[in-house]
Amino acid sequence: MKVLYSDKIVFDDYVAQGYIHIEDGVIKSISADSVAEDIINLKGKYILPGLINIQSEQLIRENRIKANNMFPFQK
Repeated sequence: MKVLYSDKIVFDDYVAQGYIHIEDGVIKSISADSVAEDIINLKGKYILPGLINIQSEQLIRENRIKANNMFPFQK
């Protein structure tokens, strides 16, 4: 299990600090504390649970992103 810490976990209507517990690529829980020994510290980084893969996969399919492409996409 991977555990991430951030002081900027973004929810629908607020931002909180806490620990995100991930198992087999799925978020199992988000809590205010954790007993895990190996924690990835992402303090100062914004975390948007569940949003990362949805957006990046869609961009790849729609725009056929290749290495070294720059935004905005040129057609």
